[in-house]
Amino acid sequence: MGLLNDFLTRYAAPAAQAPKKAAVQTPKKADAKTAAQQAVVKQTLPVGVGPRQGLPSKLEDVEIFAVGFSGGKDSVACVLHLLDLGIPKERIELWHHRMDPLDKPFMDWPVTDDYCRAFATALGLPIYFSGRVGGFEGELLRDNQFTGDVFYEAPTASGRIERHVIPSRTRPDDRGTRLRFPQTVADLSVRWCSAYLKIDVAKRIINNDPRLKTGIYCLVTGERAQESASRSNYAELEEHTNTRAHLVYQWRPVHKWVEEDVWSILKRYRINPHPAYKLGFGRVSCMTCIFANPAQWATVHALNPKQLGRVADYEEQFGPISITKRTIRQRIRGGYEAGKQLRQPTSSDTTFLDNVINGLVQAASKEDRIQILSDALQNEDGLEMAARLPEATLRRLQENMTLPGLKGRVDTLFKTIERLRYEPKLAPPATSFIPEGMARVARMSQGHKFTEPVLLPASAWEVPAGAYKHDGGPI
Repeated sequence: MGLLNDFLTRYAAPAAQAPKKAAVQTPKKADAKTAAQQAVVKQTLPVGVGPRQGLPSKLEDVEIFAVGFSGGKDSVACVLHLLDLGIPKERIELWHHRMDPLDKPFMDWPVTDDYCRAFATALGLPIYFSGRVGGFEGELLRDNQFTGDVFYEAPTASGRIERHVIPSRTRPDDRGTRLRFPQTVADLSVRWCSAYLKIDVAKRIINNDPRLKTGIYCLVTGERAQESASRSNYAELEEHTNTRAHLVYQWRPVHKWVEEDVWSILKRYRINPHPAYKLGFGRVSCMTCIFANPAQWATVHALNPKQLGRVADYEEQFGPISITKRTIRQRIRGGYEAGKQLRQPTSSDTTFLDNVINGLVQAASKEDRIQILSDALQNEDGLEMAARLPEATLRRLQENMTLPGLKGRVDTLFKTIERLRYEPKLAPPATSFIPEGMARVARMSQGHKFTEPVLLPASAWEVPAGAYKHDGGPI
């Protein structure tokens, strides 16, 4: 640590000493990590919900609020926030877009369908399932074919649920070839999974469901600005579709919320979160999401090697899903190796980055700032720390480094950190070992039945192991 100490002595402002927190007794059956997470939340979460806001005036006459419901924490928070605003339950319905056919799991968590159904039942809300015929795998294997038809469920006047099909286009020039996984980039034409299997499915339902032909409706989605720079640019409220007959808004009610707000409202409603959070995942997207880090790939391998093996086989056939060109199987090995070697980020890791920021802000000249960055680039201890930190922390550092004349050196620094993330000995801390006491939850996550109550006793609600993990997130 000699280089680091010398660097901090020369350039960094003294780090402010954090105030001591009251000791929190660790539950006997919880490991130290889980207890620490629970202690933090107990001390920092507000009593109520996130940023309080009334219903936007444009939405007062909305007939149906259709929530794009993945079963993840943010879509759950959207539903609970609608209830907080006093929107009647008969005006709320949940839309869950399936990624796979029910009888052929490929990308998604097998338990997700039933978790979503159980949530809707517990809160007394209707849920309707939709998707593309053939799912993710069908679109991946499309070879001079039409994209799959869209199916969706909707209620009849008598309340019975019927399944409908919206045909894909039939003109010869609508045929196309995919034969490639979506890529880990922001462009939705290349990262096609969200566009084809969620966004376009919802759009086709909105434009074709006879129930929605006239009137005012609202599509509610759970993107948050904190998740990524791209999502921070989304509008909180905008028109989705506007014809002479009907008007559809898209509303992102939790867009300004931070993650603490999300867990706060789940805690207040005593909502049992999706099993993936208990297994250490920070997001509930697909189980084999293309944004997974090596630790998460290793975890999925431990949970369901057969399902993951099918995905990895296709990757070897069609090319890597990651712009780093590391294959799924390489990243699985990296996750297992890292899980045996690395610790979680500590206060010294964040102190290093805080001190770099302070040094840059207080540097007297451009030359001093360049020297600080040069030292950081050469500092193996500091880079190793940075490679372990969540993406959100790195983004905060990068935003504070946008100083005149430094762009090239900043880009070099972060490219170096990104490369180190994929070296086995420096990969993010692994979640590839099922948290203690979670073997039953692990088995449930791979089945088609959610066997726990959705509404928990207040004394049983705990912060899941995946809370506040921002790696492997969206672009």
